[in-house]
Amino acid sequence: MSEPTRIHRSELILPIYKRLQLINTLNRLPLSQLLDIEIALGIPSQRMPSLSVTQAQRSAALFRYLEGSDGPGLVPLLDVLEMVGIKPFTGVTHSLGMGEEKVSSILRVMLTSGFNESDREIIKQLLYEIRTLAQDFSVDISQVNRGGTELELQGSVEALQKIKTSVDLREVTDLLNRQVQNIGSIETVQPASDPDLQFADLREADLHGVDLRAAKLCSIKLRCANLTRADLCGADLSHAILSDADLRRANLRGADLHGAVLTRAILHKTDLCRANCSGAYLARSNLVESGLAETDLRKADLRGADLSRAYLFKASLIEANLNDTIFSEAIVEEATFGNNQGLTSQAKENLKKQGAIFPEDLGREVHPDR
Repeated sequence: MSEPTRIHRSELILPIYKRLQLINTLNRLPLSQLLDIEIALGIPSQRMPSLSVTQAQRSAALFRYLEGSDGPGLVPLLDVLEMVGIKPFTGVTHSLGMGEEKVSSILRVMLTSGFNESDREIIKQLLYEIRTLAQDFSVDISQVNRGGTELELQGSVEALQKIKTSVDLREVTDLLNRQVQNIGSIETVQPASDPDLQFADLREADLHGVDLRAAKLCSIKLRCANLTRADLCGADLSHAILSDADLRRANLRGADLHGAVLTRAILHKTDLCRANCSGAYLARSNLVESGLAETDLRKADLRGADLSRAYLFKASLIEANLNDTIFSEAIVEEATFGNNQGLTSQAKENLKKQGAIFPEDLGREVHPDR
């Protein structure tokens, strides 16, 4: 008689929105708190990357371990988050007795020598020394870079100012016997309090094929994210950060991308028909064979963008920056141009021969805001 099938805890399946909110929560945690969670989950340090990687890469590694063939699944992670008061699905984050998320600031400190980035104990000792100096135990190390020589501290302006003043006045010259080489200025960070994915931090996330139709993703951070074949039809991505993101064959039909940053993004064969890309930053982006019919590209930055074989039927490119933009074999019939920086006379004539419209040449005034 065969044994009954055992259901592994990793078989917990979260809806896509909850999954993305969980990733966003991990990406926003101070580094020391993320390390606490790793320890609480009993994850061997050798299974995690060094502390020099980005927070997004560390969160992704945590997910891969938990959902791997020998991992315990997501249930223990949710249990640990609940025990320390972190609620990833409510939009309100509590941080180890700190109460609701408050406006915080960051301060970068450069050391002359680094430390073993996989040594969690060193991080704990360093954090204790920093908190003692700030006289505030809510200060955290949010990131470690450059082989342990650059620290990003997060906390209140008052606490960080105490640290900066002590270093500037040479009252403190080293941290954990490592000389302070330089200290930056204090920068304010606004927390995300919206319960959906607006302002979420999903940098470098693997979102291949994700279904986010009509989602509210205003100002979301998706730098270097994998969004190949993602369905973002009608989504609000206004002012989103999508630089270096891979959006090949994604569906962005009718999406709102005005003011979005898509510098160096890969948009090969991406459907952007009827999308609002006005004022978007698309410099050096790959738009080869993309669908841009009736797309609003007014005042967009298309410097160095490759629009080879793109379909621009009835698109509006009035006041778009076209310095070094490539239109090789692009369909521009009835596409409207005008007042374009960087567009040479020869390129303009070539576009007109292919059916592009330049209203100023027809004696009509261009109204870019209509």
